[in-house]
Amino acid sequence: FAMVLNKMHGLISAHPDDVEPKSKEAKRRLTFFVNSLFMDIPNSPNMQDMMSWNVMTPFYSEDVTYNKSDLMKTEKTLGVSVLLYLQTLYKADWQHFLERNKIKDETQIWSKKHVDEVRRWASLRAQTLSRTVSGMMLNEKALRLLARLEGHDSETID
Repeated sequence: FAMVLNKMHGLISAHPDDVEPKSKEAKRRLTFFVNSLFMDIPNSPNMQDMMSWNVMTPFYSEDVTYNKSDLMKTEKTLGVSVLLYLQTLYKADWQHFLERNKIKDETQIWSKKHVDEVRRWASLRAQTLSRTVSGMMLNEKALRLLARLEGHDSETID
């Protein structure tokens, strides 16, 4: 509780310029979210009344997640590695990733501790299939949470 209180104090006492997102994409998403809070949203049906649904994801020999060798391989068309290209294209995101994972030296990114996160970071920015799969998994979590909030027992949810 003390940690949450400390974070809240930091957010309240911070200068607006320090907490406003720098990225245009982050600003766009935040604006969309805040505007959606004021929309007239119809009540959703109960879980038992919802129709079931499926997701079809067409793909042709695309990996869901890049592996280390794919990220380090120099592309002939780009002249640089895929990871370096993504780091350049998403410079602010990469800096935030390093900060979030407490990586001081970029040579640490291939350590056992960080390699899976680096692969996930790159894949979410370059692989359409990875974003799709990630979204489907978040959708599953949301439906499970909704079922719990409606009071369904864990046997019914699973």
